[in-house]
Amino acid sequence: LLERGDAPGAVRDFGLGIQLGPRDPQAYAGRAAALLERGELPGALRDLTFALGLAPQDADLYARRAEVRTLSGDLEGARTDLARSIEIDPGRWQVWASYAEVLEDLGRADEARAAVEEARRLKG
Repeated sequence: LLERGDAPGAVRDFGLGIQLGPRDPQAYAGRAAALLERGELPGALRDLTFALGLAPQDADLYARRAEVRTLSGDLEGARTDLARSIEIDPGRWQVWASYAEVLEDLGRADEARAAVEEARRLKG
């Protein structure tokens, strides 16, 4: 549904999935994506935080929550989430690139340059 632009339907369906499998972090992540599509940042943040409670070693969930935090203006929270994502899975150039952007926005230019270099190295 989300791919077809039906974010409200996707939120509903993921909600049903959560009722059936309340310990499935991907159901919460899916609903968070649908909520984000609708611009409901607090709900998306809540669902991703809950998903991380279920799957604290999921690097992708940290990267997704960092996106929501960035959009919400919580750059320090986004930086923390991206650093954790990198700690878990350091080989994703896209996460390094996002990390560089957040560091730049925080005024941490030297760290941002180092993150850009790592993203470039990984991208090849």
